[in-house]
Amino acid sequence: MLRIVFRPALVALLLILSGDPALSQDDRVSSDRTPPGMDLAAELETQLALPVPTSSDPQEQCIHYHKRGMANSRLGRYEQSISDLRQALSLNQPGRLSQDNWCDRWRIQNDLSATLLRYGDLFGQIEHLKAAATELRQVNAKRYHHTQLFLIDPYVALGMLSEADEAFRRATDVLPEVKQRRDWAMDQYNVTYLYSAYAARLQELRGNKIEAEKLRRAALVNADQYLAVMIRTNGKESQLTRIAVENVKYATRNLAANLAAQGKLGEAEYLAQEALRLALSYSTFNTEEASRALSDLAFVKLQQGHIVSAFRYSQLATTALENAGVKTYSTSVASRRSQMGLILAMQGRWSESLQVFEARDVGLRASPEQYSKFGSHNIDWAMALLRTGQGSKATAMLKALLDHNLKKPFVDPVYVAYVRGYLGVALTEQRDNDLALSQFREAMPYLIRQTGNGAGDDGSGFLGVYRLRVIIEGYLELLSALHASRKQSAGTDLVAEAYKVADLARHSSVQRAVAASAARASLPDPRLAQLARREQDASNQLQALSKILIRLASTPERERLQKVIDEMQRDITELASDQIALRREIHDKFPDYADLIDPQPPTPEEVQRALLPDEAVITLYSGERKAFVWTITKSEVAFRSVQLSKEMLANDVARILSGVDLGDGDINRFDVAASYKLYASLLAPDEAKWSGAKLINVIPHGALGQVPFAMLITGPFQKSGSKSDLPYSEMPWLIRRVAIAQQSSASGFVALRKGSHRKQEQ
Repeated sequence: MLRIVFRPALVALLLILSGDPALSQDDRVSSDRTPPGMDLAAELETQLALPVPTSSDPQEQCIHYHKRGMANSRLGRYEQSISDLRQALSLNQPGRLSQDNWCDRWRIQNDLSATLLRYGDLFGQIEHLKAAATELRQVNAKRYHHTQLFLIDPYVALGMLSEADEAFRRATDVLPEVKQRRDWAMDQYNVTYLYSAYAARLQELRGNKIEAEKLRRAALVNADQYLAVMIRTNGKESQLTRIAVENVKYATRNLAANLAAQGKLGEAEYLAQEALRLALSYSTFNTEEASRALSDLAFVKLQQGHIVSAFRYSQLATTALENAGVKTYSTSVASRRSQMGLILAMQGRWSESLQVFEARDVGLRASPEQYSKFGSHNIDWAMALLRTGQGSKATAMLKALLDHNLKKPFVDPVYVAYVRGYLGVALTEQRDNDLALSQFREAMPYLIRQTGNGAGDDGSGFLGVYRLRVIIEGYLELLSALHASRKQSAGTDLVAEAYKVADLARHSSVQRAVAASAARASLPDPRLAQLARREQDASNQLQALSKILIRLASTPERERLQKVIDEMQRDITELASDQIALRREIHDKFPDYADLIDPQPPTPEEVQRALLPDEAVITLYSGERKAFVWTITKSEVAFRSVQLSKEMLANDVARILSGVDLGDGDINRFDVAASYKLYASLLAPDEAKWSGAKLINVIPHGALGQVPFAMLITGPFQKSGSKSDLPYSEMPWLIRRVAIAQQSSASGFVALRKGSHRKQEQ
């Protein structure tokens, strides 16, 4: 791929962000670091300082306003840019030409359309493009073709999908005429780039991400080819080359988004980096374009689990908008701050997260009218309040969020499930157990269903794992508290329910999505392949339409769009019904495949049936604040929580392992205290239940998976000086009392036993 030369300040930033591994350990970006593009900003400010020509020639004035409008746009001053570009359009002389296409009528029309889109004036963009299309239909088929494609952007953003399809049909109908033009040899790459890009957009809306990926790749190839042609014929500094660079940037960013949505995060990261380079090569750092590219890259990093890098990019994205002079109540600024506050929370930096959300709240309140409609509540803000000891505020915020969303004409059920789950966590902290249980019961069916879907949006990937873990660990704390208090819950086996949800947290949504994707990749039965493809497309389309409808249901323009909202609700209801029917058909006709893509964890009773009379299973789950233990024998099931945080367990495990680490050539003293502590906390309280077993099957979790449980000490010991009184050979190791087998999962243990039984029967 051909890329343009970058400015030194830009190169410095990129080296800081992605170069030296030592630098990547520092997750705080200095606020006084000189942003990139300062030389470009100075150039643009110089352009803005030029006086309006005193000449009576409208062409000369048109060129001035066109250049000033684009300088304002590149600096992120979109309102001023729109005013300048409208003025340029009014001064345009259609029959006159200027160097580098300044004051070219189509160039102004195109630039004004793009700026209206960035500014968010979607209805204004539609009116502008319709007027341009009427003007161009009889005089320039190629430019008419482009206006129809550009109309797809605001139509999709407003949920006017039938209008978007119709615009694409009109663009398709005129395409043969475009190919007959004399300038086709020069413009074919640009035309093909645009057509492929918008075809991909519509395929993504229909849930066909694989076909869309092919089109996205074709768009990028053609955008690169067009850039090469423009550089060769016009040079690197021409306005037409600038447009070509923009094309490559959009093609790169959109392909990255498509791949991220499919869970292909490695290539998505590379392309997101490329999109950032291109954004900063044309616009200054303090612009919406640069901020969005940085935020996109932060999201990819987040989904990969690279939290430190994600925070750096998110912080820069926020700084870019704040320095651009964007209003503090801007939804873009609020979005960037939400992302940064979330990532701080994921790092456990609760006080800093709280400060970011409080700054976001102050900014949003600067517009009383907007604030009265949308507010500033946020589930991650509520969690920061909860973790900093402000439980009552957190609970009140989550209740308000839930009430607000349930009053909307449409809301994403998975998002509502997250709100209910977080509310359940807060209510558990407040010891309002009955209400907490009801919220968890409402939330879990949607969250369980979500774990089998794609791996790229904000409901899955690493972020989805994080949110699910927060909710499940809160639910486990509640269930263990209810079980310990002997309080029964109508219709719920507390121990079985806890066992089930722990398995969900143990096997992340990413793992499930990867398994499902692999299962769908090569299906020998054509009927199954067709059903699986239809079900996945329906799921993807349902997610895409739901996101649009959620936004429309909250927009101030809702009255103008009520018919569109009603039609989309009907489409979504039908899609959801179709998806359920397809899943049922797959389950009925191909049960083995259904189990592969959506495995169900075994119940404690199923584990019991797989056990031999002289065996036991001990299943462990290491939560952020507590550990949970299930002891299962042929005759009974026990469940309890232990006040051992994930950090404490990790420290104990590290101490035990250090005694058997021969990496430095020395024999270190075995930490018998840490070994006995783990036994006393995790196994000893249920010793009476498993003491008759000859074999214990241990299913560990987290750091506990690194410790051979045979190395645990089962009895107290005395210290004298720096050594224990007993030699290692005489210590009461667990392996002296019972055989130990460590299993990867309960489902794997049950499956192995079923397979063994089948072999014995043959």
